[in-house]
Amino acid sequence: MRLTLPQIAATVALVVFAVGPAAGQAGAPRSVEDDVRKADEAYRLAKLHRDAPALDGILADQFNETNQNGNSRDKAQSLELWRTFSIGSLTTDTSQVRVTGDTAMVTGTQTENGAERMLFMRVYVKRPNGWQLLASMQSRDPNPASAAAASLPGVEGDAMKADEAYRLAKLHRDTKALERILADDYYGTNQGGVGRNKAQVLELWSTFSIQSLTTDTFRVRVTGNTAMVTGTQTENGADRMLFTRVYVKRPDGWRLLASMQSPRP
Repeated sequence: MRLTLPQIAATVALVVFAVGPAAGQAGAPRSVEDDVRKADEAYRLAKLHRDAPALDGILADQFNETNQNGNSRDKAQSLELWRTFSIGSLTTDTSQVRVTGDTAMVTGTQTENGAERMLFMRVYVKRPNGWQLLASMQSRDPNPASAAAASLPGVEGDAMKADEAYRLAKLHRDTKALERILADDYYGTNQGGVGRNKAQVLELWSTFSIQSLTTDTFRVRVTGNTAMVTGTQTENGADRMLFTRVYVKRPDGWRLLASMQSPRP
């Protein structure tokens, strides 16, 4: 897939302002990236709530977008669309902001209506009244495994939802989510041959970060209260690995008991 328009991404702004170090510190300075994320979050909410007046202020007069179906619209056409079109949900799963002078680009992944996973690119320009969206492009995520996992029925689907939650928890360094997902007797071995228990994993992800993590292929097998997920994944766009993860059913849901990953030959 080729993306030709740089862009901006969204939703994380709320998290940054809610839990970041600036929270609760009156007058604490905001970065330019924070301002861009705030504009992108406003764009997400305006679409979600069909807020045409807000969109009118967010979109630059020269705005142009191309959606996942290949349809292109200018500002007037986009405003007309969102007066009648609606979506059930819209979340930003990953995002990265790059700012160069008065131009900002946000790239990342998002999910629409709980199942349609997409890559996006949005470009903002700095105007006297703030950041305005100049260009936007989105396309369906070519990683079919995540979408297929989300739509699996039954027990297998429940196990894969737990596995997807594990992926997102690592990607977002969400140690509270990891605390819930990992069994107390968890043990894992990474592609470097390093083994860690639950406490060591939580300590690792309190400081360690990765830019991207995708599940490329998977297979799930369930036997009683045990589920095994095997497949391939890619970390940081280039580090391709094989993985095996074992989940056990506990009263509060599926918990990750063991994991192992190795470089893909």
